Order: sequence, then C-alpha cells, then structure tokens
Amino acid sequence: AMPYLTVFDAAPLRIRANTFYVKACGQSKAYPVSNNTITVSLALTVSLKTSDSSCITLSGLVNTQGPSGPSLPITYLSAHNVFGPQAIWNRVAGTLKLTLVSDLGPGSLLIFSFIVTNPSGEQLAASVSIAASGTAAIAAQGMIADSENATSETATV
Repeated sequence: AMPYLTVFDAAPLRIRANTFYVKACGQSKAYPVSNNTITVSLALTVSLKTSDSSCITLSGLVNTQGPSGPSLPITYLSAHNVFGPQAIWNRVAGTLKLTLVSDLGPGSLLIFSFIVTNPSGEQLAASVSIAASGTAAIAAQGMIADSENATSETATV
C-alpha cells in the first residue's frame, strides 16, 4: 500500500499525477574537506521500468571535490536495489544519474546513499532537485532536507 494517502485517494478513479511523493536528501557531515554521506529517500506514484531505459537524476550537488566518473558506489538502506552498485557522477555539473537495473513500482520507498567530498570552504546548502525519465517523465522537483538522517554532527542544536 502506498503511504501518505489522503481520504480523497479512496474516491473512485481518483488518479495521482506522476510525481515523487517522497523526495528527501540529507548529509552526514557539514565540515570542509570531509567525506560526506548523502542519503536520499524517494518514492513515486508511478512505475519505472528497465525496458524503457528509466533513470533518476539528482542535480544541484555542486562544489564537491574529487573526480567525476561512471562508477560512484551506491549503498542501499532499503530493500530495493534497483540501480545496481553504482551511478554516474558528474562533479562539475553536480549531477548523479541512476539507471534502473530492475523495475521500481509505485509506492516503493527507496533509501540509498553515496559519498562525496565537501568543498574546502563554507557554503550555503545546495538546492538539490530530482527528476525521472523513461517510463514516466517527471520534471525536476526540489528535494526537502532530510532531518531523519541527520547525525549529531549535522543536527540543529
């Protein structure tokens, strides 16, 4: 069953728009030049299929250090391992492209993380967005800060 349903979802033939209804992003460290685990939580109202070359792209993760490449390791914190063990990271553009290796159904909560290296100086929080292509095209949507994955180092005091 899909979480976050409202009383209106029980009405006959009420169909939700193709969207991310969970789209949260958090970090483990707010210190310069530190390895920073970025944790992403997402769920969609629509299926994404591998047969349609479906992928999800995060953007706005700018000003990190280190190389770009096709093999940024992904760690799964939920049971769904739909992107495989790695994603395509473009450090300069601040994008992470995740291509599905197994289908993702509507209502499935997916939580995963990856590690980036923080910049050497202070900066404001990034405006991270998420989009999907393939089975369903979902235009870029802003993500919310994920306080549930905050550590003692990033939690508000």
